[in-house]
Amino acid sequence: MQASSSFTDPAIFNQLISTSCKNLKFALVQPEVVTIDESDAIVEAFRKLAANNIASAPVVDSNGGYRGMIDMLDVLLYTLELWGDEDNRPVRFSQRYLNQKRQFRNAVVGSYIHSPETSGKFVNVDENYSLYHALEILSNTDYPRLALTTSFNRVNGILTDSMLINWIHGNKAQLGDNILNTTLGEMRSYHAISTILPNRRAISAFKLMKEKSIPAVGVVDTGGKLTDVISVRDLVGISPNSLTFRWLFNTTSYYLDQVRDENVEKPYEVIALTTSNTFAELLDVIVTNNVHQ
Repeated sequence: MQASSSFTDPAIFNQLISTSCKNLKFALVQPEVVTIDESDAIVEAFRKLAANNIASAPVVDSNGGYRGMIDMLDVLLYTLELWGDEDNRPVRFSQRYLNQKRQFRNAVVGSYIHSPETSGKFVNVDENYSLYHALEILSNTDYPRLALTTSFNRVNGILTDSMLINWIHGNKAQLGDNILNTTLGEMRSYHAISTILPNRRAISAFKLMKEKSIPAVGVVDTGGKLTDVISVRDLVGISPNSLTFRWLFNTTSYYLDQVRDENVEKPYEVIALTTSNTFAELLDVIVTNNVHQ
């Protein structure tokens, strides 16, 4: 999500400045925040994320203090880095196998989290800070969500880029006609997408997301036509059990079919816009179809 100079328009700018993150949280119906203890084993964190159908969660210490964020993509890639993929796994009960099993069992969340100390990125914001401040943070990081923390460093909610987009959509009248009627071609805020063929393994798509720090990869046919999108959100359809985990080593098209069988709310078709579409139309499409890119 990229901040734009368009938001210096007085009406929307003042609204962003005067609305706190806490006020936005109260205005929305949010489920109880799922947190993960920094002392939890990595595999337990994976199970908790999968069981709650979420891609990431705040990590807290033994006193409930905020420590950072952990997400399923990193947990997944850590697991594969340790164990290898299906073509390069250690022989069962070999010394390498036993060493890796011990290392995996002893790995804890606290040593593998996103925090300002470990990643150099802000992944939380004080709940009393303004939406404009949160927008600035999200605009300068590739992380799509922030933990809302109290003055005592306790987690009190989650703020996502989607929540901010929904807020902007709800207040779009304050943007003014000049901004709303600006075309995507005039905005020039779009960028080329990374792509993958549908017969490539799904795990290759997720590795590409990690390498390029992007939330999604386009799926294209042999002619280069965009036919689908696979994103980090698609990880919530799997769990540590062997059945769903094996989907990752099948083709991207097979993986998406399986995930969508589990998550019927996910749209099945690619939604595309052109450079002649306006910013107002972009907001409407994102909010109406509950898509992120």
